[in-house]
Amino acid sequence: MASDTEHRSSGKASPPSPDELSRARSQMVAALIVATLVGIAVALLCPRAHSADLHSLRLAKCRVIAALYDDGSRHDFYPWCGTLLAEHEKRGEGFAECYWWSLIYGASNFSLRAYATSPGACAGPMDVKHWPLVLDPAENIRWHVREMWGFYREGVRGRDLCEAVFLPAAPRDWGGGMFARTDRKHRAAIARAYREGRLPG
Repeated sequence: MASDTEHRSSGKASPPSPDELSRARSQMVAALIVATLVGIAVALLCPRAHSADLHSLRLAKCRVIAALYDDGSRHDFYPWCGTLLAEHEKRGEGFAECYWWSLIYGASNFSLRAYATSPGACAGPMDVKHWPLVLDPAENIRWHVREMWGFYREGVRGRDLCEAVFLPAAPRDWGGGMFARTDRKHRAAIARAYREGRLPG
């Protein structure tokens, strides 16, 4: 018959006591609770931080584009970049990125010049056609974004949004591909700003 000493030296662990099992279960539950709370915190905070980062980047890009056309006068678009982004972003993340096409539309037609007008009851900075003229830049931007939003909801995407807003009855580019040329011009300006360190990344 084996002695107690032989049992202890055999390397076989004794089963945990009820108290030890209870403590282990409590620790596991506590760890799960902590992990759940951390996950909730990340889910709540990270999207907001991500959205804030995206907004800041869009704003910086918008200002780079505005600088292509601004001349230090009351017509400058720079002060209205935030308004343009707010109108796009409040309609959801997908449409938020379409601020790019609004910039192309306004630049192609009015060089993004606030308070500017042209024959046919059109006013800048976003080439809004309406009588009486929509001269207030913030309202002009809101008017344009609502119009583009309508086409976006119908499934129109990309540069086609510019063409749809320009001529809803028969969407098309104009001036031998003005929207396409402006798009290339803007993309080149953004690429240059990245190279020069004026944009993060």
